[in-house]
Amino acid sequence: MRTAVGWSHELCEPLERLLWARLSVFAGDFDVAAARAVCSGGPLPASRVERVLAGLVAKSVVRRSEERGAGARYAMLDTIREFGHDWLTELGEVRTVADRHAHWYAALSQAADRSWLGPAQVDWYRRMTAEHAQLRTALEHLLGADPTAALEMAGALWFLWFSCGHVHEGRAFLERAMVAAPRTGAAYTQALWALGLTALLQGDMEAARLLGEECTHEADRLADPERELRAAYLHAVALMMPGDATRALALAGPRARAGHGGRTSGPGWLLCRLATGYALCDLGRFEEAAQEAQGLREACAELGERWLRAYADYILAVSALGLGEHHEAARHVRAMLSGKRLLGDRFGIALGLDVLAAAVAALGDGELAARLLGTGHAWWRTVGSPHMGGSPSLTALRDQGERQARAAIGDAAYETAFRGGAAASTG
Repeated sequence: MRTAVGWSHELCEPLERLLWARLSVFAGDFDVAAARAVCSGGPLPASRVERVLAGLVAKSVVRRSEERGAGARYAMLDTIREFGHDWLTELGEVRTVADRHAHWYAALSQAADRSWLGPAQVDWYRRMTAEHAQLRTALEHLLGADPTAALEMAGALWFLWFSCGHVHEGRAFLERAMVAAPRTGAAYTQALWALGLTALLQGDMEAARLLGEECTHEADRLADPERELRAAYLHAVALMMPGDATRALALAGPRARAGHGGRTSGPGWLLCRLATGYALCDLGRFEEAAQEAQGLREACAELGERWLRAYADYILAVSALGLGEHHEAARHVRAMLSGKRLLGDRFGIALGLDVLAAAVAALGDGELAARLLGTGHAWWRTVGSPHMGGSPSLTALRDQGERQARAAIGDAAYETAFRGGAAASTG
């Protein structure tokens, strides 16, 4: 095989060999903009990269594919990439090209962070999912070469870890970056917050609470209202999930938000509205919770945002359940699940399936409720600790659905339907 690859190399023009070597830094598929930014320089100007890349495609060194809505993507087989990397080593360019690659994807991560809560959210999700292998490679490189840049990048990718189903990987990168980089400044505060978010999803509430307290202290030192609101959300949820909704409401509710100031369309403000709605549900104040959720939903719709809007639908569903409006609850949670599937939010899907099961069970369909609970169980296993470490409110909702489903169809039928749901693919 290596002999055949060597023969292909002999057939390439000098600039094609140079580009082949430089492309070896890409761990998976990539687009032409990345190739231009990472691989140009010296005898290969940026303006010629696309033409030379086309030559490598014609010689079957690089494969080209069209992704619907994402344009052309390019990739090399592992054997071909390894051959190119050997040449890159001979050229003495490994560190230079790896630095360019890492900083290109770090900049992309910052751009995605800035645009996440907006009309291009689904497009950013698809793009960053497509670039996942490159993001991982960039972070690994920066952890050794530039820990501060690694910290900034890992913190900027909070939405990928928290919103798009990559919580375990995100926590690992954030913890490593925080050990390697200086523990001060805005980048550190952002990374603290992002790490706290991953701890929340994994049900590690003690770690999330401590990180929320430290994040609050650091945000206060920076005197940044947006960071203060983000810290308030983290701290509030870390207290609420184990059962202290009253303190959560004090931290994230309307008075607290007004005290921090900040943009009412910023992530911190919107997340605090989400925490407020959930705390009100926990306190049995369902009409107020629905009003808060409706306001959040309208704010997200105005932004063109889908991820938080789906959580507003979740609060509306829980509120409707609390008010005995089971058809309404099912309608809201189906809207929620539609949004969560668009963005690969495993945690959100698990949450939504439990609420839908409770609504369906209350409507008398025990078999479907059991299947939904089984599917939800499978999704929870992909997140970490089920129900955020056994949160009383989340567990109570799930148990309510189970009791009603068992009462409707009996234990044997329930177990059969539950196993069928659990065996279904989570995608």
